[in-house]
Amino acid sequence: MKRIILIITLCMASIHGNTEAKETDSKAGDKKSGGSAGGLHAEQHYTYHRHLKPGDVLSAVNTPGDSWEKESKRAGVLKFNESITEYRDQNGELVITARSVGVVTEKVIEK
Repeated sequence: MKRIILIITLCMASIHGNTEAKETDSKAGDKKSGGSAGGLHAEQHYTYHRHLKPGDVLSAVNTPGDSWEKESKRAGVLKFNESITEYRDQNGELVITARSVGVVTEKVIEK
């Protein structure tokens, strides 16, 4: 049971760990989409380098990845930011690499 809880905790920490996607604009009336966090979760990828073993103690290091922009007809400029989280065991061995991509839109999409 502990192993399942650990995996779920790691996934959720990786998904919700990127707080740098927040974007504000000082101009009155300008709106950015993405809900209360200022951005939307676009992708999540996991690479398992080996199986987790009972007793493993993992530590995580989060680093910024690539950034890029695309043009959208409805949302204007889409700004993508990648975040890489490496999970290493107590011996420093790489166990899991998580890659998360967030996106901030230039304008709110009206229905």
